[in-house]
Amino acid sequence: MFDLKLELRKVKSFVEINYDPDEVASQCMKIYNHFSSDFSGRFHDEIMRLIAMDMGEEFDLGKNETLKVLEFLINQN
Repeated sequence: MFDLKLELRKVKSFVEINYDPDEVASQCMKIYNHFSSDFSGRFHDEIMRLIAMDMGEEFDLGKNETLKVLEFLINQN
């Protein structure tokens, strides 16, 4: 069984070690698919920003902003 906070922490750890926007987007899409019924409001909007990073450089948030978004998501749960 997946734990949302644990899965988000795994993504954050990955970003800290090896930032790859496409991989972050892929991991966040898996989280979204598994937990989407639990998301609402700003939480939904923020995880969608991470998922969109695989759509091109203009959607890449950068490592620091990605970490901030992940920290927000972890703290909301």
